[in-house]
Amino acid sequence: MGAAPHEASAMRPMLLVVTTVCFSFGQEVSRNSLTIPPAVNTTDILNQIDALIRQKNYEAAAVIINRALQKPSLVKAGKTTYYPLWLQMIRIKDAFPEKLRAMLSCLQEREAREALGEMKGKDIQQLLRLVHRYPFSASAREALEHAADIAFEAGNVYLAYAIYSHLLKLGAKNRFLQQKLLALQTLLPSRKTSNVPSPHVRSLRLKRRFWLPTTIRVTPTFFPPTPTFYHLSASYAFHRFYIATNSAVVEINPKTLKKRIFYPPQDSILGFVDYDYCSTVSVCDRFVLAPFVVSLTKERFNVGVPAKAQIPLRSVAVFDRRTAKFLFWLHKVKGFKERFGNVRWSIQQPPVVVGSIAYGEVKTYTNTMNSYIAAFDLAARKLLFAQIFCSNGVELTLWEFIAREPPSTPPILYGRYLFVVSNLGAVACFDTFSRSILWVSEYEQFRIVSRYPHTNYPTYRRFCWLFSKPVVVDDIFVTTPIDSPFVYAFDVATGKMRWRFRHDILGADLRLLAGCLGKNVLLVGRRTVCLNAKTGKLLWCRSGNTPLGMAARTKDGLLVTGLEGTLELRKTGVRGCPNVRFRGNLCSGERYVVVVSEKEAVLLESEE
Repeated sequence: MGAAPHEASAMRPMLLVVTTVCFSFGQEVSRNSLTIPPAVNTTDILNQIDALIRQKNYEAAAVIINRALQKPSLVKAGKTTYYPLWLQMIRIKDAFPEKLRAMLSCLQEREAREALGEMKGKDIQQLLRLVHRYPFSASAREALEHAADIAFEAGNVYLAYAIYSHLLKLGAKNRFLQQKLLALQTLLPSRKTSNVPSPHVRSLRLKRRFWLPTTIRVTPTFFPPTPTFYHLSASYAFHRFYIATNSAVVEINPKTLKKRIFYPPQDSILGFVDYDYCSTVSVCDRFVLAPFVVSLTKERFNVGVPAKAQIPLRSVAVFDRRTAKFLFWLHKVKGFKERFGNVRWSIQQPPVVVGSIAYGEVKTYTNTMNSYIAAFDLAARKLLFAQIFCSNGVELTLWEFIAREPPSTPPILYGRYLFVVSNLGAVACFDTFSRSILWVSEYEQFRIVSRYPHTNYPTYRRFCWLFSKPVVVDDIFVTTPIDSPFVYAFDVATGKMRWRFRHDILGADLRLLAGCLGKNVLLVGRRTVCLNAKTGKLLWCRSGNTPLGMAARTKDGLLVTGLEGTLELRKTGVRGCPNVRFRGNLCSGERYVVVVSEKEAVLLESEE
């Protein structure tokens, strides 16, 4: 919606050159050098299978399909969406001739029974991998259904529900299975948000200011004196606010006004590194996770093209939430060095934690920039796996002649699904239950052009979006990739793009995805825009205020600070908040709001 066409006519090459040179920060979009490394050419495979089916050579077609399923590949389905090969085969298997399905079932049944015989015990993850490897085998599905029955009898309702629903997605047509699923739905907790009290904006009053331990930033390049956004943000969990700075994590108890500081080993971090980056924190019952720039070796820190460029390398520090003691770095867990070797890596955002398993993104820097979905067992202190899902050119880190840290977006969890925005041109949905990628979708990036055509130095795209977490509304995943001029909406189940909305349409100059209210999403810039999450329909456009940081949820809407004051966003419009005069990233919890600036956190309390 509102996207300008970016194809140029081949008959006018001089016009293209002039446009490129004169408008180096133009709003053109492209895929740049995006690749999906696990992708295979599904067209060739399907064409080969179709040719063998027309020749009625079903045995050869069955062998090719079975061989293709041996690798965990992603195949392109449509213009911008990729699916696992096993899922694509399940979706098209009904179109196969009956003889071919029978041969595939016979071939895979024999191999699946042999694999089941070699398995020791009934490990759920091994059974899932077996089902993905042999989707035409009945024995693998039966073994997985038996495991679900065992989980249900043991009282693990969520696991049983996840397995039953997964079996239905795999094409299992069983009336009793559907009945079990319906029965389990009544035992699961509702997805609806609980009625946790939220602060009332009109009664917010200052309660306390807290000093934050931050290291002074040493900047090798010029930065404007007025920040375009704030770099420190807060999270609310277990009745406390957690704030990640560039040298520590601060815990604030709003009721007792007590403050605790979680310090990582100070000789291992480089807090003075300059960056356009927003620090976040992940909190669970046992652990607190926060990223810091780590000091490894000078050779590892001074990387990039050209040689004087610097790309900060981050790792995530894991703390004990109860004692505030530092436990370990994620890059030092068992299996991490074996998986990534001497490749330059960075864990920019803290993973989300399910139980004791942390799921997040790891980037590596080679001749390209690569994005992995990784899982860590925090209790055992080991890397479980790391699967690559997209790759792009290393020039994406360049901003004029100084390399910059690539933009990052924190992963979010929606039920059992993990969503990762790479900011390299692709978004991925990962199933934490089956531990497999369900889909990868491409999006359009700002095009990289050269400000100086006689040199080899490209100029980095100008960011239009501020740092904000994606949201899921009505089974629609909405995100603002920092390297794109659009806000995108993807279907949670299929990964297909439902709609997109350009940031500069209507002169809105949108900068921030503030959040969701009901089934609508709100975006803020010079104007405030309300869109229907399902359809992308523009519901209203009101006056706005150039935002400076993340929004917080209130009793009646969302609160966001800007250059010209503070706004409260509601379903029907926008209201000013003259009683909130502080600027920064906002976070709310119960009747409290914390405003996090560069050096302090201001705690506000609602009196109602």
